[in-house]
Amino acid sequence: MLGKKILPFVIVVALVVPAGMATYYSGTQSTVKETPSIADRGEEATDMGPALSERMRSLPADCGEGVAAAPLADQVMVIVDIMRLRSMTVSGPPLFYFQIFIDGEYALWWEEVYEGTDIYFEWPMAAAELAFDEEDSIIPIQIQVWQKRPGLDRACDVSGAASPLLAGKTVTVFYDMRRGEWTGDDYLGDANGYGHTSGFEDGDEDENDCELWFDIYQMEEGDSWWGEFDRLTSWEKEHVYGLNASRNYCNVDFNGDGIPIDWEDKYGFDPFAENSQADEDPDEDGLTNYEEYRTSQWLSDPFAQDIFIEVDGMQPRHPWGDPYIFPKQSQQIMLNPFARRNITVHIDDGTMGGGGDLIPFDEGMDGNELIAARLKYFLNGDENYWRRG
Repeated sequence: MLGKKILPFVIVVALVVPAGMATYYSGTQSTVKETPSIADRGEEATDMGPALSERMRSLPADCGEGVAAAPLADQVMVIVDIMRLRSMTVSGPPLFYFQIFIDGEYALWWEEVYEGTDIYFEWPMAAAELAFDEEDSIIPIQIQVWQKRPGLDRACDVSGAASPLLAGKTVTVFYDMRRGEWTGDDYLGDANGYGHTSGFEDGDEDENDCELWFDIYQMEEGDSWWGEFDRLTSWEKEHVYGLNASRNYCNVDFNGDGIPIDWEDKYGFDPFAENSQADEDPDEDGLTNYEEYRTSQWLSDPFAQDIFIEVDGMQPRHPWGDPYIFPKQSQQIMLNPFARRNITVHIDDGTMGGGGDLIPFDEGMDGNELIAARLKYFLNGDENYWRRG
């Protein structure tokens, strides 16, 4: 019976979670060996960007702040932002490093060896300044993940491509500098999420498999690392939306649905739609598009299913004891069965700003006490708290 006695350890399951990602990495510098050039995958690089409204609109004078580049700049900086790497089958404690190629050129800013089974990264990892040609705007980008080992390093499988060779383990995409979108091994609307790949996608779970989250975007003259800038390219501002190509539209919401234009553009929604899509749930995971936007800082995707779990613990029975918590290793064990089915589980034990509370020890919490704990520690005393769903 629940009211009789329960394990002194509380897990509160929530619809959503909050922020503050920790970054773990080793300070060890690696000597990265010569890497094969981008493999010829025999794939045609085509513009397969999502269909968006082509209505031409102009920005009101009081919307958008800051001046970016001159319209349709001759040079753009393409940035590859690795946000998270999770070991799925790599034996630990693993050491990883990256090799990233943009338009065939090695593009890492620095060479670093990272240690851990689930690593979040603070800064973008690679960039290249390229000439912009409207008629020839698609470039290949390749992301490789390597496990550093004594003797011979080993490539990790982060791709759904079914090949035992390096080309089947790395992520190769074709990035359109006009629209800021990509196709290839990862694309908008794929089952695993946009900017999310996994070695499990090829059905072989014995290839040093890892899970990777990344983004690709551009910086133009006038953009700053120390301020916010939108993901929109100058080309699409002018040719798709009829906007001022030199303006910064970060956090601008044209149709008043609570979602800014650059998030809607990234995921193929019409940012000027009169009938808001904010309440829709295209992947049927229980998160509306508005909630997907709010949780995108924790790597959710509106077209790939996410489950958010907030976890709290319990204080020890005795002052000299250890608290009852959900161990990190146990968390990792439960992620793979869901990842195998293209479902991403996000666990907030305090790393996302909501979980990690230690409830006072009580070996006999009844139903009413559990409800009270949920209201206090998960909903923060607010029955309408947005993370309730």
